[in-house]
Parts: sequence; C-alpha cells; structure tokens
Amino acid sequence: MSLIALCYDEKGVSQEPPADRSVRRRLLRPALGLAIFSVWLLTVTFQLLLIDIAHTFQVQVGTASMVAAVGSISGVVAGLLMAVMSVRFNHKIFLVNRVVMH
Repeated sequence: MSLIALCYDEKGVSQEPPADRSVRRRLLRPALGLAIFSVWLLTVTFQLLLIDIAHTFQVQVGTASMVAAVGSISGVVAGLLMAVMSVRFNHKIFLVNRVVMH
C-alpha cells in the first residue's frame, strides 16, 4: 500500500494523527527553502558559465541567454500542464510513472 493511500481516504480527508501533521508542517518551510536554494544555485551557475558557452559555440551572449529563456518557459508550461493533469487524474499514476522513468 502506498504512502498516499495510508494518509488519505477516498474522499481526500487526511487520516494522519495530529502529531504527524505538525511534523510535516514544521518541515515544509525548510524543504521549500532548500528547493528554492538549489534552483537559485543552478541559475547562478548557468549565468556564470553563459559567457563561456557563448564563446564556445561562437554566438553572442544574448543569443545564448535566449536559449536559456526558452528552456525556462518550457519548464513553466510543463509545470502548468502537470498541475492540470494532477487535478484531473489520480496522484498514484504520477508517482508510479516517476519511479518507472528513473
């Protein structure tokens, strides 16, 4: 049985004890902070390497940064698509697909 099935019933009501909920709430902010820091670190690293990438492919820095912008836009579109699909379909499908992909 999956973790999601253990935490929620068929109506989506949480079946966790109140102590488990407080632990999850306490860990939410540090987890979000770590996620934001890791994304920020990747962005800063890419920006520092952008000049070298542009020189390697013999293009202007602005052209190389436009490629990065297109990648960011596609990530936003994919995130919005996954948000819509997660509301429409069961969450177990996405968890299983993610595990199978890796």
